[in-house]
Amino acid sequence: MATQGGVRVRLTNFGAAADVSAGPDSLGAAFVDAQLDAGARSSLAIAGAARAEDGHALGLALAELVFGLMAAGGPSDRTTAVSLSPLCVNV
Repeated sequence: MATQGGVRVRLTNFGAAADVSAGPDSLGAAFVDAQLDAGARSSLAIAGAARAEDGHALGLALAELVFGLMAAGGPSDRTTAVSLSPLCVNV
């Protein structure tokens, strides 16, 4: 976290933007195995799951931004992506 002139910037890796162009093996064995266990039977299904996971991570990042800006005291532990994640599990 860096502070410059009253502006606080926090960079976080949300694990988004997986490269599916190199095939499912580029996503990691744990992710592919989890998708196969969940019923994915093709590379397209696994790539779709990767895109859905990326979209979910992007949604959490946007929710953190919006709720952090709208919070009365500004961003806090209650407005982080980690704390908002359980609220967005089935969205």
